[in-house]
Amino acid sequence: MPIYLNYLSYFVILIPAFLVTGPFLPDLIVSVSALFFAIYIIQNRLFFLFNNFFFKLFVVFWIILIFSSLFSVQKLISLKVSVFYIRFGIFVIFICYLLDKNKNFLNNFFYSTIITISVVIFDSYLQYFTGENLIGIPSKVDGGRLTSFFGDELIVGSFIARMFPLLVSFFFLLKLKYNYIYLPLIFFLTDIIVFLSGERTSFGIIIILNFLFIIFLKEFKKIRLLTFLISIVTIFILIFNNPVLKNRMIDQTLNEFKVRNFSEPEFKINNNQNFFTKIIEDKKSFFIFTEQHDQHIKTAYNIFLDNKLIGAGPKMFRYLCSDEKYNVGKWSCTTHPHNTHIQLLSETGLIGYSIVFFILILISYLFLILFIKKNTKLSINITDYQICHLSSFLITLFPFIPSGNFFNNWLSIVYFLPVGFYLHAIKDSK
Repeated sequence: MPIYLNYLSYFVILIPAFLVTGPFLPDLIVSVSALFFAIYIIQNRLFFLFNNFFFKLFVVFWIILIFSSLFSVQKLISLKVSVFYIRFGIFVIFICYLLDKNKNFLNNFFYSTIITISVVIFDSYLQYFTGENLIGIPSKVDGGRLTSFFGDELIVGSFIARMFPLLVSFFFLLKLKYNYIYLPLIFFLTDIIVFLSGERTSFGIIIILNFLFIIFLKEFKKIRLLTFLISIVTIFILIFNNPVLKNRMIDQTLNEFKVRNFSEPEFKINNNQNFFTKIIEDKKSFFIFTEQHDQHIKTAYNIFLDNKLIGAGPKMFRYLCSDEKYNVGKWSCTTHPHNTHIQLLSETGLIGYSIVFFILILISYLFLILFIKKNTKLSINITDYQICHLSSFLITLFPFIPSGNFFNNWLSIVYFLPVGFYLHAIKDSK
């Protein structure tokens, strides 16, 4: 491995810490790494490194994004997203390469991850109990929500929840001496602090991960179940002793799923919107997540109806949501529809979405096969390390929770980071 790639590996190791600072530094590392790694491959004709199913499928998706951008209403803005999206696919292969060539990379990445997450968790607890974190950032006045080092961004729960399966996977692979001390503590502290963060989607992710771990992991199954039960009891105690937290996580959630009357004057749909015909005939329905999310999603669906095949283009929802023929109410417009699947349908069409939907079906199929084998006592050739990564992919594409912007740089790094480790594990297992 050339020395400049070796130096880059040290920056890659620090990505978990850099994610806490915002999108700029981690995205800079991903972009520079992808650029220099691509140059290295071309110079040395190592194109076989890209000869795998993931990268081929990724390139197809990338080409679809570019094609969609070329037909968008804001071509340059959309192309800025789609053209440079290739960096994430190359970065994934770079992770695989580093795991092969640098013997210390895995250990160093683990320590970087656990130190970063541990500091963020400690800082969040400090902010909860004292009102300020280590550097004096106060919790949000709105519901006392935690922010830790993220400042104005309410994503500390998302960061911990989405990085959690990657961190846990390293414990199974490295088989550390004090696993039986570290893991139960991490399980419990993570459950509680994500709940205390006030981020309902992130807490939903933690619940899903807990069920996946309890059902599918071979090691630490009982420990995960026990710590989960203790976490639930602790959460109930916190709810009864913190009315602000109860209002945010329980009362507000129930209120936002109230029954909706579709005869309200602000509600409007496209004439072609047959998907909602049955709901309209029933006159009433529950909101999709919340009233705001409900209108985001219906607006995105209207955009999809006009751009069924290739979509309106990446990042185009924010430019089209105010258009009268798509807008369905006062909450229609935002930067993205807050659901990965409806965003991809509206911005990349059926062609682009089919790639991501195929991946979701494939992951779901793997979990189904794993479940069948576990309940029929057949041999299972998927390790706990791989299950953690598959769980990470599933929560990324889980359709029934709100989500961030699929093309957001910060989120994209979090989404793609585990992929390199999983592909390397698959390669090793062969």
